[in-house]
Amino acid sequence: MARHQGINTQFAGVLESSYGTAPGTGFFNLPFISHTLGATHPLEEDDTLSGRKERAPEKGATEAGGEVVVPLEAESIGFWLTALFGESSTTGVGPYTHVWEAGAVTSLPSLALETWMSAVPHSDMVTGCVAEAMSIEVSPTGKATARITLMAQDATEDTSSNAGTPSDFGEYNRFAATSAALQRNGSALSSKGENGTLTMSNDLDALRGLDGTGLITDIVPGRSIVTFNPTLRFASQAVLSQAIGHTSANMDVAYSTPGGESLTFLMHEIYLPRPKVPIEGPAGVQVTFDGRAVIDPSTDKQMTVTLVNNTESY
Repeated sequence: MARHQGINTQFAGVLESSYGTAPGTGFFNLPFISHTLGATHPLEEDDTLSGRKERAPEKGATEAGGEVVVPLEAESIGFWLTALFGESSTTGVGPYTHVWEAGAVTSLPSLALETWMSAVPHSDMVTGCVAEAMSIEVSPTGKATARITLMAQDATEDTSSNAGTPSDFGEYNRFAATSAALQRNGSALSSKGENGTLTMSNDLDALRGLDGTGLITDIVPGRSIVTFNPTLRFASQAVLSQAIGHTSANMDVAYSTPGGESLTFLMHEIYLPRPKVPIEGPAGVQVTFDGRAVIDPSTDKQMTVTLVNNTESY
């Protein structure tokens, strides 16, 4: 009996032109580490009073979506940023500069994502996928990854792939975790950053229609929520004073490659709550700030993400 291994999985995706309908062409291979995508439906227990022996349950409403963990890779990450923020503004003739703005659009693109396991064979096409959130663990060690949470409409199983022959986003070029750099108001922090979690959320609202299917019929974005919680070595009062004084600053997290590709997350105005300064032993003192990025009135921007790479468009 054939048994499929994760290392041989093909994962491909494309932007849908009609919500919930997978296009027949245009798929791209998507580098990934793991995912929990798919569709489920619960069993709704029958509540009729009919003695001790239970009646057959009803089929509940379909719940689809899941999480995808992907490498922070210079070319393919633009696909996920487009899902999260909408279409980018792109300039250049190679290399290209793509700029996304958080909260700038009122309607987000939807994706069709296929997992193809040839050894079985089994295809799972998840459609109507909309990006709920992306989180990045910023650290100078380990691997640079992004975790994307998706809400979807449904999934369809098949014994053959329906993604055609997916294209590639060019040469695989992963950002190293060691390249991560944190700045405040355009300068490196004197209180050196140890690590942090950057999270961007669309606060999605899923709508189910009375159309006889029980499926989600539309997904609309709510508030744009951006949080960043850096842990800093306590070597200066500058950031602590900002938190105590309830003043704002801008912060950016940037990655780069030796070849010139770069990815920068700029939070235009971020507020930090006042933290405790714990002493937890003989080692260096660390302080964690649970920051929240908001709209900067002078630029009307909350966050911009800039990606410089060799992909012309998404």
